[in-house]
Amino acid sequence: GMYLNDRTAAMKTLINDTYKAKIMRQEMELEFIQQQMNPHFLFNSLNTLISEIRYNPKNAELFTQHLSDVYRYTLQCQNQRLVTLQDELGFLDSYIFLHQVRLGDCIYVHNNVPDEWKEMKMPPLTLQLLVENVIKHNVIHSGKPMVIELCNVEEPPTLIICNPIRPKKCGVVSGMGLKNLSARYKLLCNQDIVIENESDKFTVKIPLLS
Repeated sequence: GMYLNDRTAAMKTLINDTYKAKIMRQEMELEFIQQQMNPHFLFNSLNTLISEIRYNPKNAELFTQHLSDVYRYTLQCQNQRLVTLQDELGFLDSYIFLHQVRLGDCIYVHNNVPDEWKEMKMPPLTLQLLVENVIKHNVIHSGKPMVIELCNVEEPPTLIICNPIRPKKCGVVSGMGLKNLSARYKLLCNQDIVIENESDKFTVKIPLLS
């Protein structure tokens, strides 16, 4: 009887620990997603919207549609561990549009990833975090437009995001966003993202799951 009791106790502990890890992962996920759409972003977007309504009513409607798409996607992501690259790119279109209107049409994404990759999987809001990071740390205006390049490597399947580095004078470099993304990748995909910070170019390599 003793042996059986030991095994039962061990099983209970294992189930308990697995359950705790699962809850912890869900909490981390949710916290990550809630941090993503910070109030600051909403505040900026609403201010932009107010001026669009006043000066460019046609565009205001489009802006509202994209803003609504961005938030709908964020809500959908709350119970998804992975999404397709296609979903992420669709979201990115809307997200970039909002920033283009706000910053004055001086941020672009060049997407060179082949169509057949669109079913590849990744954690949701990965691209949003990376683009937000670019906007936060670099000087971007009509005289210095920002082009973010997306490309890919076949083996192992990797999405590569790179941008020129043009640091803001009083740049706050916390790196928390990338640390969170990195931890989350480890947790969800058991893979590491690679960050390369050269003098004039910033590159992030994101493993994709098939």
